[in-house]
Amino acid sequence: MIYNYGGKIQPRPHNHQLTYAAGDTKILVVDHSISFSDILTKLASLSNVTPDNVVSFTYQLLREDLDTLVSIINDDDLEHMMTEYDHVCDSVLPKSTWLQILLFFANRMTKSGC
Repeated sequence: MIYNYGGKIQPRPHNHQLTYAAGDTKILVVDHSISFSDILTKLASLSNVTPDNVVSFTYQLLREDLDTLVSIINDDDLEHMMTEYDHVCDSVLPKSTWLQILLFFANRMTKSGC
C-alpha cells in the first residue's frame, strides 16, 4: 500500500477535484492478516509519530476520487479494506494496483517530542 501523511486534502485550482497536497509518501507491504493495532503502530512508527497522535486512518476506494474516503477504526474495517482490494484486483485491475492510505495527525509532534 502507498500511504501519505503530513499533507492535506485540497481542491485543484483548475478543476476543483480534490487532491492530497504536500506531505510525505511511503510504501508499506503488510500481510493481509495484520491487526488494526499492528498496522497503526507500523504506520505511526514509519511516520515518526506515536500511535496516539494518529487521528484518522483512511483509504481511498480504488477507482474513486478523494471525496470517497473510508475510515479504518478497528479490525473489521481493516479486513473490509483488504477484501475490497482483493476483489477489485481479482476482477478488473492488474496485480500492481496500490491501495492509497491517508493518515491525519492531531499535531505533528514526533516520537522525540519535537
